[in-house]
Amino acid sequence: MRVICLALGPERTRKHLLTYLQGEMEMGKYMDEVLVAIAYNLGRCVEFIGPMSELPCLLKPLEWMCNIEETTVRDEAVASLNLIGKSMESEQVKAEFLPIVLSLSRHMEWFTPRVSACGLFPLAMQKLSGDAAASKELREGFKQLGIDETPMVRRAAALQLSDFAKALGEALTTEDLLPLYRTLLSDEQDSVRVNALKSTPAVCKLIGSLRKEVLKDNFKKCVGDKSWRVRVACAECIAEVGEGCGGDAEALAEVKDIYCMLQRDHEAEVRIATALRAAGVTAVLGADFGRDPIFPILKDLVLDPNSIQRIELAGVLMDMAGPLGKPMALELVFPTVSQLLEGGEENNNVRLLMIGKLNALIAVIGITDAGETRNGLVGLIGRLCQDKNWRVRHSTLTLFPKLAGIMGEAEFSSEFAGQEAGWATDNCALIRTDWVKTIGTVAARFDEPKAWLSQHIVPVLEERKAEKSFQLRAVLLEGASILAPLLDEDELQTKLCPHILEMCDDKVPNLRIDAVKCCKNVGQRVGDDWREKLLSKLREKAMDDDPDVKFFSNDSIAAITGS
Repeated sequence: MRVICLALGPERTRKHLLTYLQGEMEMGKYMDEVLVAIAYNLGRCVEFIGPMSELPCLLKPLEWMCNIEETTVRDEAVASLNLIGKSMESEQVKAEFLPIVLSLSRHMEWFTPRVSACGLFPLAMQKLSGDAAASKELREGFKQLGIDETPMVRRAAALQLSDFAKALGEALTTEDLLPLYRTLLSDEQDSVRVNALKSTPAVCKLIGSLRKEVLKDNFKKCVGDKSWRVRVACAECIAEVGEGCGGDAEALAEVKDIYCMLQRDHEAEVRIATALRAAGVTAVLGADFGRDPIFPILKDLVLDPNSIQRIELAGVLMDMAGPLGKPMALELVFPTVSQLLEGGEENNNVRLLMIGKLNALIAVIGITDAGETRNGLVGLIGRLCQDKNWRVRHSTLTLFPKLAGIMGEAEFSSEFAGQEAGWATDNCALIRTDWVKTIGTVAARFDEPKAWLSQHIVPVLEERKAEKSFQLRAVLLEGASILAPLLDEDELQTKLCPHILEMCDDKVPNLRIDAVKCCKNVGQRVGDDWREKLLSKLREKAMDDDPDVKFFSNDSIAAITGS
């Protein structure tokens, strides 16, 4: 559609294309999927319809789509109207956008226009907040939608409550919107109450000293609501509610009480939803509250093999380290992590998620305790390197660059350098390949990467030449190709290049392919003599019986010679 608009030009787009689309839509010739696409593109055609004064021509077809029954079409039309409205000046919004909003909100024949109107009020309020008359009209219109007789309209209004409050500001939120918020929290429909609860953080930011009263009299009632979905909604926003209370000590005390109530809920789904917000709540309410009562309950849920969402809970357990701080993280989080990673945990997905978050844990607790004594984290990682599950070993490998930066060359080498041969001969091809890539990143963290590679990695690569399996011999080629920019030129030429040339003649076609591909990178990092030797071998391999060997030989020759 954008291409068509560009081809037609602004004037013909306005007079012909938009008129044609409007007529076809009103005749019902387009199915819902097409209408969604049209609605999406109309919001992105602002640049194709000419000067800003012509923007209203895009509004009419979108207004029509706000009336139809299909939800996806209405949602896309509302999104496009908001996108266009953001491009308008306040005067144009008042003249063209505001009448559409009010017209939709007062449409009484069917509820769908009023549902659409709910999504347009926040932008209109934001643009016209300085116009007293328009602002009052919008506030009154939104309040009417919030008490509409149709639950779907009230639900849509409750969902927009947060954005509308932000557009109103502190004074008007307290005066006009707070009563509506309270009304929606006590609505007979639980879906309306759920949507209204989502606006609690924004409301708390704007109502100042009334926070404690609202939390105690309104929000806390929802914590005891008969609908478990409402209680889950309370749990899902509790951390943001705490943030919204800022430094209000009395309000934060209410938040603590509410969190404890949610932890004790009789529905497992509510307790899980509460535990999933443990790290965020701890960051807001402090490490002492995180230590007790949050952490013991979270730990029990993570260790319980029958808990739902254990993987997500394990991630929250790892995230607790940051807000708890190093001393408490060493005391509480690290022992539980060790227990899960080494205690025979059957769910490898739990272990993998925790290993993936170990970098963040390392950033909090480091590798030593309060003194210079090792805290056990390095030893734990070393044991995970030998795990029988290949995914665990592979995930652990990604921790090496972080550890290398913290430990330094000497300490890292003494702890992990002895394992290099094991990585290079791992029975998982992905681990062997990624080991070479990771080692390059590790070496770059040291002051003398060439010397470190020469001492610890090059000998391991040389030993692969004697392997019976061509897949293990290929590790030498992978290492030479990836590490060539980091290796000393003489060492690359004398220790690895002879083996590369020899493997170019290997009886296994796959290894010959890897060898000639390796020459592409190595040939650009060696001296003239060895470059010629490599080119000579590549020209010979360009006549190989295997077509793939021929192709990659010619490709490497072109890369080395620049032709």
